[in-house]
Amino acid sequence: MTPMSRLESLQLSDILRARVGDIVETMKTSGRQHVLVTENQPDGSQAISGMFSSTQIENRLKIKIELSPRANTFADLERALT
Repeated sequence: MTPMSRLESLQLSDILRARVGDIVETMKTSGRQHVLVTENQPDGSQAISGMFSSTQIENRLKIKIELSPRANTFADLERALT
């Protein structure tokens, strides 16, 4: 499992002002099909409050989102090179 401190996410306070195009551009830049949304809690911790999926956005908007592949592990990197 990945510790919460190492997860990449968007803050809920930031996405409340974002447009769908901003979220899609973030997904393209990061090469990720899913993006977590986190919210700061009163005790200083963070909680996952949602998630964006490129597939869900594609289906709802009837568009194709071309993501740049990104190697996250050595196995991913090896697959990309062979």
